[in-house]
Amino acid sequence: MAAIADALGIDRFAVLGRSGGGPHALACAALLPGRVTRAAVLVGLAPLTAEGLDWFAGMTDSNVSEYTAAAAGSESLVASLGLAARKSLAARKIRADPAAW
Repeated sequence: MAAIADALGIDRFAVLGRSGGGPHALACAALLPGRVTRAAVLVGLAPLTAEGLDWFAGMTDSNVSEYTAAAAGSESLVASLGLAARKSLAARKIRADPAAW
């Protein structure tokens, strides 16, 4: 964020993170205290290990699938995201090979 702000000539700025982006916004604010004027998190994730919490309750099926794959490791996540991307492209009748565009 500092490099982007520097390139744009922005000395001070606010950050906002939604859902899984919340921790990134908070980290940005913590690591750039002299530059970040405000930080906000919308619909932030609860701690995974919070007592009595069903962490997946209310999540969409795609989020449950992705978080489960991520917990299983990077290979599982990459395979899961690749499959989701192929399904999305096929549903839109888009060729997966950018060279064919």
